[in-house]
Amino acid sequence: IYHDPTDSAMEEAAKEYFRDFTQFVGDALLKCGFPPCPRDFMATNPIWRQPLHIWRKYFADWISAPSSEAPMYSVTFFDCRAIHGETRLLEWLKDHAFSLLKDNKGFLGHVANMAVQNVTPVGFLKTFVVEKSGEHRDTLDLKLKGLAPLIDSIRLFALEKGLRETPTVERINALKHDHPIVKEYADELLHSFEFLMSLTINNQFEQLKKEQDVNNFIHANQLSNLEKRIAKETFQLISNIQAIIIEQYKILPHG
Repeated sequence: IYHDPTDSAMEEAAKEYFRDFTQFVGDALLKCGFPPCPRDFMATNPIWRQPLHIWRKYFADWISAPSSEAPMYSVTFFDCRAIHGETRLLEWLKDHAFSLLKDNKGFLGHVANMAVQNVTPVGFLKTFVVEKSGEHRDTLDLKLKGLAPLIDSIRLFALEKGLRETPTVERINALKHDHPIVKEYADELLHSFEFLMSLTINNQFEQLKKEQDVNNFIHANQLSNLEKRIAKETFQLISNIQAIIIEQYKILPHG
C-alpha cells in the first residue's frame, strides 16, 4: 500500500519502484525456501501493490457486492499487518473496511460458508479419514483439514466483533470474554491450535532431515498413541465449531 500519487509521473515512479522492490524480496524469499503462493497472493503480482484509493475500492467491492472469490480475497487481506513504512496507511484502510463490514450479515455469511468448506479428517466412529488418492494418499492434511478451518472460524468470529487483531491466538484471547462460542471453548481452541502448529512444524522438520519435500501431510502411523488421541479430539472440536456456524448461518450442506 502506498500514498495516492498526485500526478502521472509520481504514479509511474511508484509502480516502477515497487515492481523492482517486490521482485527483489520475492527472489530472496524463494532462496530462503519459501515457495511462491499458488494463488499468486504476492506483492510481485501488480494487482496487490496499489495506492490507497485502489485498495479502498477493492474492499468496497468485496464487501458490498461479494463475488464467489470476494470472501477469500477480503479475509486474506483483513489479516495483513504493516511491517515497515507508514503504518497509518493500513490503519486507514482497515478503518474503511471495518466501517463497510459493520452489520453486513450477507458478507459474513460468505465468510462463514468458507469456514465450513473443509471437513476435518475424522469419521463418525472417531477414525481418521485419510486422503483417498494422489501423491498424498493415506495421509492427513494438517493444513487444509485442520489449521485452515480452525483459523477461518476464529477469523469469522473476530470479524463479527470488529476485532483488529490478526494472529489466531490473539484473536482467541480477545474473544474469550465477549464471544459466546469462543468463551465456551477458548482453552480447547488454544490447545488445538498450538497442537496442530507443533505437529506441522515437527513433521516438516523431519521431512527436511530426510531431504524430503516439505509439506503439510502426515501419515497417521507416524503419530504416537497420545498424539492420535489428541488429534482426533482436536479435529472433533473443529467439526463441532463448524456445526455451530452451519446452524447459525443456515448454511446448506456442501457437496
